Amino acid sequence: MEYLLALAESEALRNNFLRGKRYVELARRIALRTNTPMPKGYMYCRKCLNPLIPGKNCHVRLRSNRVVIHCHNCRNIKRIPYLREKKKAKICQKFQKPN
Repeated sequence: MEYLLALAESEALRNNFLRGKRYVELARRIALRTNTPMPKGYMYCRKCLNPLIPGKNCHVRLRSNRVVIHCHNCRNIKRIPYLREKKKAKICQKFQKPN
């Protein structure tokens, strides 16, 4: 699956989005059939299954409490919250001494 996703990313960089989409579809079908999670580190749109390359077919914006990724092909929006940073801030706040 990781090889197929790497191929999809390289094809998307060459502006061959149809072939990249096909590779993502194949990798996703294998993941569903074998009940294994998709590898981390590769971005693809969950609606149209195109590999996402920031600046080519998606744009990434940083908001106050999340990362927002917009797909240019299907206008899908993916929001990723800043959970790790919030958790660290809560822990640091808990251990600070009150004045």
